[in-house]
Amino acid sequence: MSSSAISIAAVLWRLRKRLHDGALFFAYIVMFAVLRFLLFFARGDVPVVAWGLKNGHLTALAILFVALPWFITVARRPPSRRHAVVG
Repeated sequence: MSSSAISIAAVLWRLRKRLHDGALFFAYIVMFAVLRFLLFFARGDVPVVAWGLKNGHLTALAILFVALPWFITVARRPPSRRHAVVG
């Protein structure tokens, strides 16, 4: 398991009680896209495709542009009654 996967898991574990109804999933997707974007700067075996970026950069940006608005929307939504803590 890579150190980036372990760091994402550690952050998600700490956020698991604060986020609700899919927000934890979108948090994972956003963190994955950011780490993947940064990781591709270190990879030297992948050719540059466009605008000085590699294919992995462009894919990570596409994922980020889709997942980030969803994360913000889902995270701002009030918790549903089904998951509400009583007491």
